[in-house]
Amino acid sequence: MSNKKKLHSVGRKSSIAILTAMDVAGGAASAAPGGSFYPPTFTAEERPDLGDLVFMEFDNVKDKNTGETFDYQVILRSGIDDHENMYEMIFAYDNLGANVDEGTIFVEGGDSTYSTLAGFKDGALANVVGYNDLGKVLKDYLVICFDYVGPEQSEIALSFKATVNPESAGTTKAITMNYSLGGEAAVMSHEIAVNTNLKMADIADMEVDENGRIDGIEVAVLDADQSPNELIVSGENITAEIDGMSFNLIPNAHFHGDTEVTVTVRDKAYTSDSVSKTFLLSVASDGIEYGCTDATATNYDANANTDDGSCQYPVTVTPEPEVEKSSSGSTGIFMLLGLLGLMQVRRSRA
Repeated sequence: MSNKKKLHSVGRKSSIAILTAMDVAGGAASAAPGGSFYPPTFTAEERPDLGDLVFMEFDNVKDKNTGETFDYQVILRSGIDDHENMYEMIFAYDNLGANVDEGTIFVEGGDSTYSTLAGFKDGALANVVGYNDLGKVLKDYLVICFDYVGPEQSEIALSFKATVNPESAGTTKAITMNYSLGGEAAVMSHEIAVNTNLKMADIADMEVDENGRIDGIEVAVLDADQSPNELIVSGENITAEIDGMSFNLIPNAHFHGDTEVTVTVRDKAYTSDSVSKTFLLSVASDGIEYGCTDATATNYDANANTDDGSCQYPVTVTPEPEVEKSSSGSTGIFMLLGLLGLMQVRRSRA
């Protein structure tokens, strides 16, 4: 099993704006005596947003092939700004000759078709303004602005393979990858849903009469690994008699109504490898409602039409009568002792 994730690393891209000097300077551009062009000037206090700038001026540059001369200036920023119209590189042209077709105006980052031996390789970008058609591109007081566009993000496709153990079938496994990009540590998480090896056909809804049963319900299952499986049938108000991949369905006694039945087939060794289907069982009433039909009973059932002998009644407790105590008990003892004394006297006289 393979998956792909994408990371981001630093790269660069740019856009080009071809303007006139008047467009850039807002009317402040001027031509010095002799035809030399000077770009607009300003102080750091006036444009603090531009940062440090490098001005390179080339006057009366001579083309060795044509003998024509021309002037140009290059303005570079020391940093980058990904906001729109915050130019990082500016080319300005003036005093152009008549034959300037041959040549190239471009910027590039790293390797490109124009410089295959310098800079970093693979994935570099280049912007070409003109190539051997500069007579159509260039004109006096032309300003070419290169604007950095960002934030920079280049994609790196990372591929990996995950070996799934048999006990993982039917589960979702989390993969965590720790990596460092540009010296910054980071963590990436990914989940792999592992398919089950089992597929089960749908089971249609069923109907049965109250106190009836449905026998011989077959369960159709496909198993990719052909390992031993077991059948489980569950639901409220039912019981099931299971035989291999078939079962008998028996509603509870005197139950009627609807109940949902769930049929599950799972691998005996790896129980997470399972598949389940549900269907609705409708049990039709036979019209007999058992219960207590005596309204005086504590468990009287108003819906019952057949008494099942389950009525319960309040229990009445009768208190036992109190026994009165007699005071003649001690007198009887004295009388008995007196009789015994008389008998003894009579024996002694005899």
